[in-house]
Amino acid sequence: RAHSAAFVFQSHRRTFGPTHDTRDGRNHLPQTTAQGKTYIGTHPHAFDPHRSLQILQSSTQSSGDDFDAAQQPPTVHLSTHQANYTLTRPDDDLEYQYEYKYNKLTIQHSSPQSGSQPSSRNGTTTGVLLIHPIGVGIGRWFYDRLLHSIQQHVTAAKSTGVGASDTTFFIPDLLGSDSASNPSSDSNARYPLLNISDWTSQLESLLHENDDEITDWYIVANGGCSPIALQLAAARSASPNIILSSLPSLPFFLNATDPKRVARSYRILCGPLGQMFWWYACRPSFIENFSKRNLIANATKLGADWIENCVSCGKQNRGRSKYATFAFLAGTLQDGCVASLARLQQHASSSAVIHTIRGLDKRPNEARSVFWKKRKKPQPTQKTFREYIEGVGLAGREEYVNGRISLAYEDPDGYAAAIFACMNDGGTSDRTIE
Repeated sequence: RAHSAAFVFQSHRRTFGPTHDTRDGRNHLPQTTAQGKTYIGTHPHAFDPHRSLQILQSSTQSSGDDFDAAQQPPTVHLSTHQANYTLTRPDDDLEYQYEYKYNKLTIQHSSPQSGSQPSSRNGTTTGVLLIHPIGVGIGRWFYDRLLHSIQQHVTAAKSTGVGASDTTFFIPDLLGSDSASNPSSDSNARYPLLNISDWTSQLESLLHENDDEITDWYIVANGGCSPIALQLAAARSASPNIILSSLPSLPFFLNATDPKRVARSYRILCGPLGQMFWWYACRPSFIENFSKRNLIANATKLGADWIENCVSCGKQNRGRSKYATFAFLAGTLQDGCVASLARLQQHASSSAVIHTIRGLDKRPNEARSVFWKKRKKPQPTQKTFREYIEGVGLAGREEYVNGRISLAYEDPDGYAAAIFACMNDGGTSDRTIE
């Protein structure tokens, strides 16, 4: 129903496969320093350290003697952090304590003091929040390929168009996904039916914690998770710029699903039917076939790591990430964005706009949940979301990259270039990737 957002009825996948150094039951990354950048962190099942370090070490081949102070490549620092979030359900007097991880990629153009961690320069740091899709085994690792492309983009001996300000990318696991799939509660209540406001509140908490070091925010989301980005931006006093890719049809944004229908569908999925579905969906053969058929333009772009990561994340914590996917399948993300869009228009003091990224392969994701209403065939004259935001004065730049639905995974180089272009140009563009 919504391009991207739940695996079996969604779009998205994994990148650099898990390592096999499993001390403490986790895959560990060594700390290393390459010319002009530092790489450090522990990631449960994301990076292949050999490939990661090879990319880091090869991206800056020239020594510091080849550059003057103004030309030196920026410092790139990648780390993994842990955060906590409390989800409350006042009507049921319930609280759920979540622990989740987020990756942080810091690009610093000025050279930090020896031995110090990268930090903002003169308080001019742009923050970019990457919201991953929701689905079977999907988590923050979905953007690993993109992070590597960004690192290469920035440290390569060519202009990236990033501008003079430092930039920090934040990539958290959403509630119910990957590291955030095992909440604790004082009761034996069923896992809560997550909604857009739950994910928005989690991300707002993360942004608020980092507001002191960030001067401007960009929020990036794909497909069915676009409503989260819109609500998050609308809730902030200074509206961030938004970058949306693989956009669903306009009715997805304007027409809300009946909450009672969503709750009923979620209860059914949490029963035996959902258990069987999850067992079937976590099979490597299903993940591979579904992804190639519905999510990507070029099957060779999938890679074995995508399947391995989806299976691994889907089964961890006794498969509890299924509840976030069940919420998606029940229709919780189709809650209507009219209020968010109206509030964005009312932010007269803000120049925030909605940039869009489209794939050159325009085939839609045909997978759909049996719980969604039957889709009517779009009329040839039906307005698109892009045309809608142009009509209300919210449209920014439009970029095209290779790929179909999961663009950040399938064409990370093009997606990185598109993000930087949107960050540096509020206008429109007809640029295409050859």
